[in-house]
Amino acid sequence: MRATLPTAVRDTDGRWRTVSDDWREPGSEMPAPLSAKRTLELLQNPNRPVDSTIALVAAGFRNGLTDSLAELRCLVASDERLPVPSRSSSPEAVVLEVSPLAQELGIETALRAQHRENADDARVIVDWLREREALLDGTDVRVVVHRRASPERLDQPIAEPLTYRQVDTLRRAFEPNHSLLRAPHGMGN
Repeated sequence: MRATLPTAVRDTDGRWRTVSDDWREPGSEMPAPLSAKRTLELLQNPNRPVDSTIALVAAGFRNGLTDSLAELRCLVASDERLPVPSRSSSPEAVVLEVSPLAQELGIETALRAQHRENADDARVIVDWLREREALLDGTDVRVVVHRRASPERLDQPIAEPLTYRQVDTLRRAFEPNHSLLRAPHGMGN
């Protein structure tokens, strides 16, 4: 057998693993079970299908590889890059939906649509990103501004001066909601 048993035909109780182990014993040509180390190696293949990458990352989380995965390029961005998950103290974040403001400020990486699906593997990853405070709700202007302006991120200045377009985008973001945005950041009315 050259391939693993497709996920769709596996039982949720894991009996399929026992059957596979039984078949392996008489010396069949079944591949060995995927080890944690091998899982991490496979994630470094940039040509790996998105669904397969998501499944491997979720399996890694379920098997206690959280610390290792936090340092790897284990997410799939909409532009096909494989970003390392950001930390809560980073001004950069990943998003499920593109935010014009976060995009213009250059602080977001949009994830592929498969991360938004309600499948178990995608939920495991999204829940972990939320817990890690690496997932930005880019649809809320206040959240975007807070992500960039919060005290723990202020020691990480924006590398390049803001462009006119970035300043204009910020100005437009503040105008409709000025009282909502200014107070939490210590700005007067």
